[in-house]
Amino acid sequence: MNFIKSEFDLSKQAFAKPISFVEEFFSFLKKFGVIGLALGVIIGSAVKTLVDSFVKYIIEPLLGKIIGKVNLSGIEFYDIKIGSFVNEVINFMILMLVVYLAISFLIKRFLSEDEIKTLKL
Repeated sequence: MNFIKSEFDLSKQAFAKPISFVEEFFSFLKKFGVIGLALGVIIGSAVKTLVDSFVKYIIEPLLGKIIGKVNLSGIEFYDIKIGSFVNEVINFMILMLVVYLAISFLIKRFLSEDEIKTLKL
């Protein structure tokens, strides 16, 4: 009997008003959070640009003064660009610090103490 009822329900859906492409597309966007993901990518690339310029124009000259070179990317050892690698490591560490601070701020701002305790971080 359940089979007949479920088959009848499916046949009713076949005659229902068809969903337009636009409605289906927006339903997909809402269901999978694509807008939030896109905003995250855009904000992430903007933060990366800021971190890159911070390292290039502030950190790199300070380290260059300390070790005696103005441009860290010019440091090489048998054609291995050690200075460029050091710049990328500094970029990565600062970017991870920014991400950590942003996530911890959002968690403390928008979650209750009970919700924070149930998170598995």
